[in-house]
Amino acid sequence: MTKPKDKSKVLEAEPDKAPQAPSFSLVLTRACSVALWADGSMAKAERNAVGQLVASIAKTKREQEMLMQLALKDLNRHEVLDDVAKLDPADRLHLFERCLAVVGSDRKIARQELRFLSELRRSCGVGLLRYQRLIYRQFPLWRRVFPIFGGFVIIGLVLLATAWLAPLDTENEPPVVPQLKGPEDAEVHPRLLLPAPDPALSVLDSEALFEAVRRSMVTVHVRLDGRLLAGGSGAVIGIDDGRNNYFVVTNRHVIYHEVPTKQQLTFDVEFENQARFDAVLDFTSKRYDLALLAVLGTPLWAQPVAMRMKDTLNIGEPVYALGSPLGLENTFTSGLISALRDNYIQTDATVHSGSSGGPLFDKHGLLCGVVTLSHESKDLSFALVADTVIDMLRERHAASGDAPND
Repeated sequence: MTKPKDKSKVLEAEPDKAPQAPSFSLVLTRACSVALWADGSMAKAERNAVGQLVASIAKTKREQEMLMQLALKDLNRHEVLDDVAKLDPADRLHLFERCLAVVGSDRKIARQELRFLSELRRSCGVGLLRYQRLIYRQFPLWRRVFPIFGGFVIIGLVLLATAWLAPLDTENEPPVVPQLKGPEDAEVHPRLLLPAPDPALSVLDSEALFEAVRRSMVTVHVRLDGRLLAGGSGAVIGIDDGRNNYFVVTNRHVIYHEVPTKQQLTFDVEFENQARFDAVLDFTSKRYDLALLAVLGTPLWAQPVAMRMKDTLNIGEPVYALGSPLGLENTFTSGLISALRDNYIQTDATVHSGSSGGPLFDKHGLLCGVVTLSHESKDLSFALVADTVIDMLRERHAASGDAPND
């Protein structure tokens, strides 16, 4: 590894490369999977329906098997909705109708499923009245039960659905993001300095590695009007140019919550030594489940961690996860890189709810991934590769209109 002339040098971002768009069949299967798992279970009729769906869209036996395996997994709904929004308008409408048919295959719809369908219809560009008509059309049993009332039933259902779904739409409005305060915080996207890896890297044992990285990890607290709403984990990746505020990367789904209009989300981060600092949302990625928090003040305890890119990683390497699973702060687990899959590191390092957004370190103490997905199987977890963090910073530059300088 070539020694950089200046470790505090701002890393230049290379021209962004457009990611390959996922196929319609893949997006459709993923959307149906999220919809079906919204209520935490999949009925037999729903399983049969998704099997028929996959059989109808798969071009090969291998693709059918792959899609069916995907349909039985719990996926990140934010990433799925982002992929849906990238489709053509006609494909989005077709996708929404197919998802609705699959969800309604058991002739009942749970509130959690209805909530996701409400999010999906917005990503698909489906109007509220059309959505209500599609919901009604999906349940022919209603027409058999009330044939006499005909149009009155339709009008009543539309009014009832409007009254019932309107509060959901209000609750699903984007959160009110707290703004930076003070003249010194006027710049929206300040210049961000990333540390360069030490050229004299050494392999650390687990005890030495924890000591080396513990000041890079934080617990993220999300509060609604001052009350704790949710939490996750994060890692300090850099410092701004001139104001000594630190930046923490975490998952988008950790900090993004749909709240009533008159309420407000606030954030704070807690370091390993229990020092706590207020934070504000600096940026959220549209491509990845990633977000950037700006930690206000000067937490001298913080230590930004250098990153390691995917092309230097190897299957079988040891990795270490640091986070707050199930609210248990500063939990340190180890595992191996089980596979490298597109933008993800698959590992058997144990993570749970609360580990989301936490750092995945390599044997040198470099950040190689951001924990983002876990599975009910304890030996199957996923982290976004560090490359996606760099991509998020490129998005951030594009949003600010400044020349790339991260």
